[in-house]
Amino acid sequence: VELVLRLVAYGPSTLFDRASADFWWNIFDVAVVFSGLLELAFELTVGGVGRSGGGHLATGMRCIRLTRVLRVLRLLRFLKRLFVLAYGFLLAAIAVFWVTFLMAFALYVCSIAMVGTLGDIPEEHPDAAFLQARFGSVREAMFTLFMLLVNPDLHIFEASMRHYPLFAVFVVFFVIFGSFGMIALLTGVIS
Repeated sequence: VELVLRLVAYGPSTLFDRASADFWWNIFDVAVVFSGLLELAFELTVGGVGRSGGGHLATGMRCIRLTRVLRVLRLLRFLKRLFVLAYGFLLAAIAVFWVTFLMAFALYVCSIAMVGTLGDIPEEHPDAAFLQARFGSVREAMFTLFMLLVNPDLHIFEASMRHYPLFAVFVVFFVIFGSFGMIALLTGVIS
């Protein structure tokens, strides 16, 4: 109905003018309407098989009919600010992916260092059970360091940091560069 009204209002020469900005959208509209008419003719000739199955042709026709949803993209031309926001969101998502990849690599390297230094402390050392539980394997160390990144609560490690000053230096620098640095990196990359 919409296509017929536009044909009557604008005329075929204006509607299919190659110099027009809407030329390709008009071709797309004609293709979608034609595929709908073709599907209707198929259903009428085969006798309604299109709804209950109809094979590959009916499925293909339904897929073509679903392309009508793409007509909404035409509105983005009129909403430039929405397009800019959507594009910015896409770029920010890409930046977040790469920052996540970088932080996962840093977590992996730091967890290997923690497992090698604190993961196999002898039992007679203070806080050995606590440190072995937190840094006994690479997986546990990565999870512990991730928890330090997202919630830098150092009260859990207070006793261990008193007994192992190098561990205290590592934790403080890890929180500063990991947690705060990640936020600064995300803010800088996205803006």
